[in-house]
Amino acid sequence: MADAKAREAKEQLAAARDSASQQVVRAYNGLLTSLAEYEAATVLNQAAHTAYEAALRSYRQGVGTYTDLATEENAVVQGDTQVEDARANAHTAAAALALSVGAIDIAGVKP
Repeated sequence: MADAKAREAKEQLAAARDSASQQVVRAYNGLLTSLAEYEAATVLNQAAHTAYEAALRSYRQGVGTYTDLATEENAVVQGDTQVEDARANAHTAAAALALSVGAIDIAGVKP
């Protein structure tokens, strides 16, 4: 009877360790993905700003249309929004990783 309980406790411990390991791996992968998304959004945003500046110069010189300028301005706003969303997602993923490795607990108090 005691051997069966000890074996069951060991199995439960192993299952808990596996679950914790999987949670850490998922959180780490989530952070890597979020950081890659942030980097991509930043590059895209820089491209949008460059295109806007080109459209503005063209408009000022009379060879570009206001529609082109407004389109590029909209792309800049969307790019800025994507960067901020990606930054927030990266912070959330970092917090999830910290929680999964035990650096913080649910109450936000360091263990």
